[in-house]
Amino acid sequence: MKSEARDDHFVQSVIRTLNILELLNDRGELGLGEISSTLSLDKSTVYRLLATLRHRGYVRQASQYGSYANTLKLFEMGNIEADRLGFKRMAQPYLQSLALQTRETVNLAILSGVYVMYIDKFESPEAIRVGYGVGKRIPAYATGLGKAILAYLPEERVRELFGTTPFIRFTPNTICSLDDLQQQLRNIKTKGYATDSEEYAKDYACVAAPVRSPGGEALAALSVAFPRYRYRKGGSEERRFLHLVVSAADSLSADLGIMKTYSAQNEVAHTQTRSKEAVHSTEEANP
Repeated sequence: MKSEARDDHFVQSVIRTLNILELLNDRGELGLGEISSTLSLDKSTVYRLLATLRHRGYVRQASQYGSYANTLKLFEMGNIEADRLGFKRMAQPYLQSLALQTRETVNLAILSGVYVMYIDKFESPEAIRVGYGVGKRIPAYATGLGKAILAYLPEERVRELFGTTPFIRFTPNTICSLDDLQQQLRNIKTKGYATDSEEYAKDYACVAAPVRSPGGEALAALSVAFPRYRYRKGGSEERRFLHLVVSAADSLSADLGIMKTYSAQNEVAHTQTRSKEAVHSTEEANP
């Protein structure tokens, strides 16, 4: 959580409001007292800010005991922006192709604090399938998607995210310590893919790979998710899924690099055009 900036150009009430949203994003449901103590703010101040956020639809009262949680309003706004940027649109042919080749559920997710958030999916046509709804958030350490993204973060950033985060043991296979997580992330980065074998939910498994920026940062991840009983762990079908998801993620990463290069070239061309127009206007004004 960022400390409050002391600058005459910043509005402290806005910074406090954003700090509340970011805290709820990182920690999930929290009570008024927990928010107040974590952010070192008076309860009356926090109450007024939460009341305003509730009124505008950004925060909801999550339980009868008074805890608060973010709504999906920011996610919906981000989703619209993602569509504007074309990322989801660029990813959809790869998701669809993976779904057709595997007949299993295919997911696209991003990192959101200590969680991974599902932003798009193609569901398996099978009667028994694995799938979470778009907008679902799961602790990143307990999923192949989350680990595929975390592996490309600097180790100090991973420590910052999870150093004080309690590890919940969802199943006997869940990673439950920062040391174990970091060791697994090093292996994932070496291999270029991540797996989840019943780490968040019993009988659920997946293989995942990162979608990377031209600079190597993991922007998102793709996964193929399936019921564990359907394929032997490490068997030929799971290895085939791994090859397919890594290939799709690498191709999407390459497309993003081409898009960035194309945008940069367009900007250079536009700048050169504007420069020529300015020179031409100057010459006309001074014959």
